[in-house]
Amino acid sequence: DSVAIEVVDSAGNVVRHLAGPGGPGLHRVVWDLRNEFEVPPPPDEGGWFGTLHAPYVLPGKYTVRISAGGHAETQAVDVKIDPRVRTTPAALRARMLAGMQIGDLNRASSEGAKAVKALEAEFAALRAVAAQHAPAAAVSADSLLHAASVKFDSIAGKFRSGFGAPVGRALDLLGALEASSLAPSEAQQRTLRHVAAELTADVNALDAFIARDMPALRTKLGAAGAAEVAPVRPPQGGAPR
Repeated sequence: DSVAIEVVDSAGNVVRHLAGPGGPGLHRVVWDLRNEFEVPPPPDEGGWFGTLHAPYVLPGKYTVRISAGGHAETQAVDVKIDPRVRTTPAALRARMLAGMQIGDLNRASSEGAKAVKALEAEFAALRAVAAQHAPAAAVSADSLLHAASVKFDSIAGKFRSGFGAPVGRALDLLGALEASSLAPSEAQQRTLRHVAAELTADVNALDAFIARDMPALRTKLGAAGAAEVAPVRPPQGGAPR
């Protein structure tokens, strides 16, 4: 049905996965010389930078591995720097590493946003079930749910998208890095450190809420006789690596 194509660097790491049609004939698949992100940025997050992409790979030796029908073929490829570009290998490497770190921040934020959405669904289910109980139990449940939702809302807001959000600032920085072949400036490095620290703290807070606060809330609601709903199991965010 398809042909799997992998680009492997000199250390044996797969830097890009591509796919081609599996039918007979001559086909062409284009590699744009870029790495890949686990989770691509949303197409509308680039602002005036346009669509955001993973950074270019570094100049060096790579292997292209093509697999189809239980068979594999490989061929070496040399990626060379454009001689017109005035930069250094160290600058290119620093820019690539910063771009890949931003991609990981986007992955962590995306997973956190999925967990937030699942928790919102569970809160809605808990409120619906609690409202069906006797007035005294319903009032007690509403109080418990309100207290928990206040804390949850303060965490959930950190995983919104767009300008001003942690991931939005990171993706804006990605666009700025792509606009230059120079190493990240001191100000850009400082921004990246701050965003990484902020998002790591937010993911840890969300994971703690999932692991501790939600089980405690379910227990209290059960004791109040106002909750009989199976919990939604959201994926935990996973801090940036």
